[in-house]
Amino acid sequence: MDYMKIWHDTGTLNKGIVIFLALMSVVSLSVAVTKWLRFRKMATATRAFAPVFSQALENDNIPEALAAADQYPGSHVARVLGESLREVAPLLEDPRAAGAAIVSCERSVKREQILLANDLKSGMGCSPPSAPPRPSWGCWAPPWASCAPSWGWARAAPASRRCRAASPRR
Repeated sequence: MDYMKIWHDTGTLNKGIVIFLALMSVVSLSVAVTKWLRFRKMATATRAFAPVFSQALENDNIPEALAAADQYPGSHVARVLGESLREVAPLLEDPRAAGAAIVSCERSVKREQILLANDLKSGMGCSPPSAPPRPSWGCWAPPWASCAPSWGWARAAPASRRCRAASPRR
């Protein structure tokens, strides 16, 4: 099989489609590699952050725990725990505000998780869907196949290309 002969025999539109798909593959791979490198960096920062932060909390040293969270900005766990501790720290000094501190901490953790998830989604808009759009069809069909019975071409198609959604009228 000679790929150059195939390429030269291919029409302009088909060449454009092949080039477009190749560019989208490069973009997709670059997003994947970028995400992989970012997750590795975040995991490394979190492994370094966790013992320092937990030791500071065991010693009831909140300023040191906040400093540790600020020291590791690349750690996703440091971002979430640091911001929630920063919000709850003033409430921890008053024992009567324990209930408010718990509610405030839960709210802060959820907010930081949402912000982090949104930040991690950057670049994912060009990723392909993970599943076919209409899995219940059971076979491949174009998006307009659900309208096929009224168009009449479903009756003329060979049985091997018909789908349940494009079945002929009874």
